[in-house]
Amino acid sequence: MVTDRSQTQYDLVHVPRVVEGRTLATGDRVQFFRLERRIDDPVTGEALGTLLLPTGVGRVELLDGETAGVRVTDAFHAIVVGDYVRFAALEDAGARVAGVAGGAGGRVVGFQEEKAIHPPFDKIFLRPEVAGSTAPGQVVELYRPGPVRDGVRLPDVVLGKAMVVRGGGGIAAAVTYELERPDLAPGDLYRPAAPDSD
Repeated sequence: MVTDRSQTQYDLVHVPRVVEGRTLATGDRVQFFRLERRIDDPVTGEALGTLLLPTGVGRVELLDGETAGVRVTDAFHAIVVGDYVRFAALEDAGARVAGVAGGAGGRVVGFQEEKAIHPPFDKIFLRPEVAGSTAPGQVVELYRPGPVRDGVRLPDVVLGKAMVVRGGGGIAAAVTYELERPDLAPGDLYRPAAPDSD
């Protein structure tokens, strides 16, 4: 946990010297976050975990006994006493440029922020049908199954695209873009996007 308080970028925050069982060293990058709310599967009601709200990123500048001084390099929200700290994973910093082919589909299970209308570049959480079938950089198409009329299923309603920024495990994180409809909701589906034809 953060043991000193900070509200802005470039502040020095003191954290425990041992994080996730590893000792911090000068130059290490860490991410600050707080636990937000529980995410449940919209179909089964199964608890999938707790949403982490990133509050900032920093670099270890000095070591002093059992604490380390971390200079905040990027502040997304106020970093306060009680926030948690972990080593910053490279895939949390951004997605790879190249797309990843293949993979399975799944469904949207949650959003970084709860709201009715989602603008482009919102962070969403996906639950793949096959655990670990998403990878950073993979582009997925968001959709809803088409309605059934007179016994005939109409085409799927395409909602937009998203790029996976953190994959693996049971839940993947993605960032939306090219949204055709901003009314994404938990339970909407996703599938690997068809490659662009240039």
